[in-house]
Amino acid sequence: MNAEELFQEGLAVVRPSALSDPVAYLKENVKKIPAGVFDGGYNPKRWPWIGEAVRIFNQPTTSRMFMPWAIGCGKTLTLKLIATYLMANRRASMAIYLDSQDKAKGFTLNELRPLFEQVADIRSQMSADDNDKSGTLRFADGCLIHNRSASTEKHLQSLHVRYVLGSEIWQWPNGAIAMSMSRLKAAAFASKAVYESQPGDIEGQGAEFWKFYLMTDQRQWMFVCPVETCRHRQPWLWDYIRFPEGAKGIDGWDLEAVQNGTTYECSKCKTRLEDNDEVRTTCNEVERGAGFVATGHAEKAGYVGLHVNALASTSWGSLAVDTIKAKQVAEMGDITPRKLFKTQYLAQPWSDDGTGSMVVSTESSDYAMADPWEAVAYIGPRGQIVDKADAPDGSVKFLTAAIDCQGDHLWVVLRQWARTGHSRLVWFGKVMSTDGLTDWSGIDALVAKHGVHPQLVMVDSGDGNSTQEVYKQCATRGWQCAKGSGQEYFNVKTKAGDAVRRFYNTPTAIHVPGVRNPTTLVVWSNLSGKDLFWGTRARKVFTFARDALPDYIAQLDSEIRTKEAGKPIWRLRQGVKHNHALDCELLGMLIAARWGLIGRDEPQTLPNPQ
Repeated sequence: MNAEELFQEGLAVVRPSALSDPVAYLKENVKKIPAGVFDGGYNPKRWPWIGEAVRIFNQPTTSRMFMPWAIGCGKTLTLKLIATYLMANRRASMAIYLDSQDKAKGFTLNELRPLFEQVADIRSQMSADDNDKSGTLRFADGCLIHNRSASTEKHLQSLHVRYVLGSEIWQWPNGAIAMSMSRLKAAAFASKAVYESQPGDIEGQGAEFWKFYLMTDQRQWMFVCPVETCRHRQPWLWDYIRFPEGAKGIDGWDLEAVQNGTTYECSKCKTRLEDNDEVRTTCNEVERGAGFVATGHAEKAGYVGLHVNALASTSWGSLAVDTIKAKQVAEMGDITPRKLFKTQYLAQPWSDDGTGSMVVSTESSDYAMADPWEAVAYIGPRGQIVDKADAPDGSVKFLTAAIDCQGDHLWVVLRQWARTGHSRLVWFGKVMSTDGLTDWSGIDALVAKHGVHPQLVMVDSGDGNSTQEVYKQCATRGWQCAKGSGQEYFNVKTKAGDAVRRFYNTPTAIHVPGVRNPTTLVVWSNLSGKDLFWGTRARKVFTFARDALPDYIAQLDSEIRTKEAGKPIWRLRQGVKHNHALDCELLGMLIAARWGLIGRDEPQTLPNPQ
């Protein structure tokens, strides 16, 4: 071998491939994607934002890239393709971080190594040693790919690399991103880092990832309207999802109609785009102008943010069904599906309530407590919920009485309900009793005056000093009892046999000595129940009268949602002593939920008063 041949062979090792475009290079060399969801090799047209992300990362001006992407958009594949192109054309040591050591090792050995072995420019330099149980990949020129757990501080130390790749950052502890980037200091002049994840909480787990994203230029994936006379470039936004007309009836949503009839409306020409992969593919074509567009200004040079949500790749009908189901479950007190929808599909960070700050207007509605209400629901003889106009003989007005026991007196809220879950305040006040709450004649008179059915009366039995007396009084009258719990939610089965999560458990019978019939005890979640109540107020489903007492309003706003030891909790505001009105309203809401006015439970059968 002469000097010229030796020079050219050496040059081939260090110079980039003749295919200068990363996407073209990967299409040419990646014929199979290990652990991929599609057969065959890398196809730039399938998810075009992947190729654009690889191109952007490899631009000289990009030093740190943050990718809050929805699930099913190929964010992990993007990371693998970036690693592949770097090791083929710009080889230098890199560190790959996941939330656990096992995941990091598996990612390197089971996904990266099989991918690298397809590419001649990498395969020729790879070590054949598969016995390294740490998962570290070694190359003949001395380059190393370190796998590490971002959850272990020592794994974030003592490395000097040019590239850092981080996956599912929302599961990392706070501070781990900054620590991982510190591994790049030795090669700061040419270093690069990329982090992909679904977003986490706006505060708490995963908050650091979103804060870093906000420091970038915040590029949104923009599609182009397929209507040739329009061709407006715009981001994918949930605001432009259109449910089919008539899909929501008096008995709820027709989910099949939603699945098959949901469309997306162009923000400019108002054309309703059909829900199919062909339309989405056309919309996302880079050749037609689709791509990432900056919506902000980076706080630091080289900081790039790329945002993609599931509307770009996933059936809008299926997403619409998911959000309806999530809302239904949230109305039963479990906000988890709403949280997952927002973080996993919309790729937006989650706040505790899912919508914003926990502030609700305390303004009253334009009605008085004594005013008649035509929208009030009735319970028919067979337990059916009907409007007033359709109520057969023997129907009972849906008027609840919720009672909070306090030593020598009881606080009471009377509230009437519509089929839609809307409600109105009828009465609030304090009723005196005698020592040990043995005299309930005042409550009896109030309930009889307003015509409240016994099964629509619920009493708080959570006070350990009077629990047995409450059981006795309720069993005697055919009333129900309830007590709060620190449990976040309950796994229960409906009458139809469906397994669901909701904010209260399956009622249990409490037998009282000397009383023929038992009372019913319902245990409910303080956290989820109060979250649900807050939601009814925020949506103005819950209202109170203009002549409500100032004390009622103050007690209604007596608690605030905060965090203790990293967990959400409702507690009394500083300086506030009484929350009786709030406790009563929660019990009334619990009654309405058990009858299906809030949530999805099947109607009960209303027994005749004893």
